[in-house]
Amino acid sequence: MTEQNAGPEDPRWNNMHFLLDNYKTKLCDRAACLQGYACPQYHNDKDRRRSPKIFKYRCTPCPNTKQGDEWVDPSKCEQGDNCAYCHSRAEQQFHMKIYKSAMCKNIQKTGHCPRGKFCAFAHTNSNNEGVFDNFGFHRSLEGLEELELLLERYKNRHREL
Repeated sequence: MTEQNAGPEDPRWNNMHFLLDNYKTKLCDRAACLQGYACPQYHNDKDRRRSPKIFKYRCTPCPNTKQGDEWVDPSKCEQGDNCAYCHSRAEQQFHMKIYKSAMCKNIQKTGHCPRGKFCAFAHTNSNNEGVFDNFGFHRSLEGLEELELLLERYKNRHREL
């Protein structure tokens, strides 16, 4: 089964790195798919994520694609896929700096989340596993800029060697 055709039952979706790299990055090829968020592929441009393996973008919304609380058509951004900002709710929620950094409201209210493994929010306090750097180290949102600066210095130092 290819990544594009990997259905929600594929065990690779249980791997956080696979999920963050692939969720909603491929167009769903199932006719009349009704799975919505439970389908790991996108169904329209507002549902699509640019692959973080190919495109680098911040977790900050693009001012052309988010107006107030509403996400609009990503084609409103003239820079398209080359834009340095996120273009959809999925791109923002599944960004490595935001993913699972806040508690799931469904879990808090009812103790159950219908999104399961495709929920971008933490299901336990110890599950705030999001915000990983490129080396797999956990980062909290506090002091994120300082950690990014240290990581950049580390990368630059190793490039010089």
